[in-house]
This record gives sequence, C-alpha cells and structure tokens, in this order.
Amino acid sequence: TMEGWTDVLYWMNDAMGFELPWVYFVSLVIFGSFFVLNLVLGVLSGEFSKEREKAKARGDFQKLREKQQLEEDLKGYLDWITQAEDIDPDNEDEAEEGGKRNRV
Repeated sequence: TMEGWTDVLYWMNDAMGFELPWVYFVSLVIFGSFFVLNLVLGVLSGEFSKEREKAKARGDFQKLREKQQLEEDLKGYLDWITQAEDIDPDNEDEAEEGGKRNRV
C-alpha cells in the first residue's frame, strides 16, 4: 500500500545521509507500486476471465441438460399417447367407420 514509506525515508536519511537512500526509495516506489500492482491486477483479471468462462460453460451445460430432459419427456408423452391410441377400442371403431366411408 506504500503507506508510511516517507517516515522510513526520513529515518534512513537521518541515519545514512542524503546521498544514497533516495535511490532505494525511488526504486521501491516504482517497482512496488507500479510493477507489483500491475502484476496483481493481471493475475486477478486472468482469474476473473477463467471464472467467467466456467460460468458460461456451466450455463451452456445446464441449457443442454434441460433440452435433453424436454426431449426425453416429449418422447415419453408421445409413446404414452401412441400406446393409448392402440388400446382405445372407441378410436378403432371410429377409424374403421371412417375407412369404410372413404372406400364408398
């Protein structure tokens, strides 16, 4: 956070003089605040991108799963209706009468 570095700079200036400590602190500010901050932001950005892709993949998978479930349900209903039509004797009588009418 670079908080309080000026106090340490002044303490070093008092202890060592004014010639050399500024080099250390200027490099600390440049590398510490700019380089490391950009590195951390780059890593965070990469992780958020990965999570976004994972969330999209989960959403796509969920949509595919729902579509498959609907298709299975539809197939089951159609099979059930077909079986009911095959069993229903009233439907057969109507179909035979309709067939006789069409033949005449």
